[in-house]
Amino acid sequence: MIYNRLVRVLYLLVWSAFLASCTNIESQNITPPTPALASQLGPWHPKELAKPPAFRWLNSDIDPVRQLIYSGPSYGTLSATDVFAYYARPSNGAMGKRPAIVLVHGGDGYAFKDWVQLWASRGYHAIAMDLGGNGSDNQRLAKGGPSQNATEKFTSITQPQDQQWVYHAVANVMAAHSLIRSLPDVDTTRTAMAGVSWGGFLTSIVAGLDPRLSAASISYGCGYLAEPGGLFDQNFGLLTDQQRSQWIARYDPSNYLPLATTPVLWLAGATDQYFTPVSLGKSSGLVAENSQYSLRPYFRHSQNDGANAPEIEIFFNQILFGGAPLATLSAEYLGFGVVTAKVLAKTRINNASLSYTTDKTLPYELRKWVTLPAKVDGTSITAPAPPADATIWFLNAVDERNTIVSSAYHIIQ
Repeated sequence: MIYNRLVRVLYLLVWSAFLASCTNIESQNITPPTPALASQLGPWHPKELAKPPAFRWLNSDIDPVRQLIYSGPSYGTLSATDVFAYYARPSNGAMGKRPAIVLVHGGDGYAFKDWVQLWASRGYHAIAMDLGGNGSDNQRLAKGGPSQNATEKFTSITQPQDQQWVYHAVANVMAAHSLIRSLPDVDTTRTAMAGVSWGGFLTSIVAGLDPRLSAASISYGCGYLAEPGGLFDQNFGLLTDQQRSQWIARYDPSNYLPLATTPVLWLAGATDQYFTPVSLGKSSGLVAENSQYSLRPYFRHSQNDGANAPEIEIFFNQILFGGAPLATLSAEYLGFGVVTAKVLAKTRINNASLSYTTDKTLPYELRKWVTLPAKVDGTSITAPAPPADATIWFLNAVDERNTIVSSAYHIIQ
């Protein structure tokens, strides 16, 4: 573990030195080269996972959505596992090299065919894999890897590494990225990843392992899972102190997010029952310079809501196609009874607000929130200051496309 941490530190130092040497990159209109993949980070080997896995198609190439099986890590007596996935080419008539997206489902999810079809209709190559060892009928594959129950995710830390779900899931997500990059007409300079819930947790890890990504969207999921106040408290409560420390050191995204160089969009609700605002705030703080936010006090935790928020498509399009970007909030100032912020937008801002809670209740999902209207004046937002006993607050702005952008969480407790 000490060796792995040293590798990560050296990786960061080398990349930081490179950035420091490139002071004229923007003026010269030169794109910085993608950082090299590390040989090992945590239990994974990114260089090996960057190689496309062996795979086979399960249906005809005339079908609009292809089914395939690709090779995953060993599992018990299996020297390799089978991972099922859906893949679709762009279906909007776009020609030539097109960007690709990897779609990572949540804890009760599976490979969603309609998710792939949605992104294909937007002009993307899209792949969505099953991370519970199941096939297209959601039935167990003969050579499937670990299932995605709580035992496989947490208490399996006492078992050999190849019995642990997080190890398999991260490897399979990164392998899916490598696979789609190898397919015809994929523009390997424009690839993205969108994860929901546990898929967001996995995307938080892969963003640090895989510098080939151009952008990442993370709905709900994050690191610092052992922070109290969410439903994962009961899972960590089943572990000894040593097992808990081992799980955190090996699998918590906070170990890998500092390596991420890609832009990240964080979508979350402050009353999420699983991934708390403190956990998300600490996680996003590790990549603050590359982060954008779309936060709500109350945001239903579901695959549908987390995958279909309109901010996700706009975020990816602004990076991969040069589309009209999401607005951004910056230069926040609290004082003299008001909160002010600068808003940078190429679309009209229709309204803005400040949300806060004075509640100290745990779990966070039980906290009550208050939202106050803010004044939009050109490039500025002004709202009444939260009360002195506020524990968490943040600003929101809503533009003419009905997209929500936010400041980061301000956590006072």
